[in-house]
Amino acid sequence: MGIITNFITATTIPVIITGFWAVFLYYKKRKLETFDLFIKYREKLKTNPATSRIIRHIQDWQLTPEIRNQIQERGITINDFYDFLGFYEEIWLLYKNCLISKTFVRKMFAFYAIEIADNDFYWEHFDENYRTDPYWEDFRKLINKMR
Repeated sequence: MGIITNFITATTIPVIITGFWAVFLYYKKRKLETFDLFIKYREKLKTNPATSRIIRHIQDWQLTPEIRNQIQERGITINDFYDFLGFYEEIWLLYKNCLISKTFVRKMFAFYAIEIADNDFYWEHFDENYRTDPYWEDFRKLINKMR
């Protein structure tokens, strides 16, 4: 009886561990697929000519003529601002879903994100509540993690 119990224990533990590992890999794969889908549709939104024109028009509503001229003199468009923040939202999604590590995020992306978060020029062309707008909550969460 002792041999049978030892055999069952010896085979059951690896089976359980393998099962947990398979579930972990499945969820990681699903997270990657979801992120890929997000990137695909974000790109589709930006590259479709009709939606691009509408997005540009909506974003321009927030600018005063003086700020618009100042930004254009520097060769920056309002879409550049949105794309920059969108990029960091993608980084946040990767980090939040454990697809990249906190160390990697800090080493590769922290400097520019923190500089932008603290730079008044970047934010002054939006209204005063823009920094606290729920739309950019993921960007703020990422900044808080990187500090």
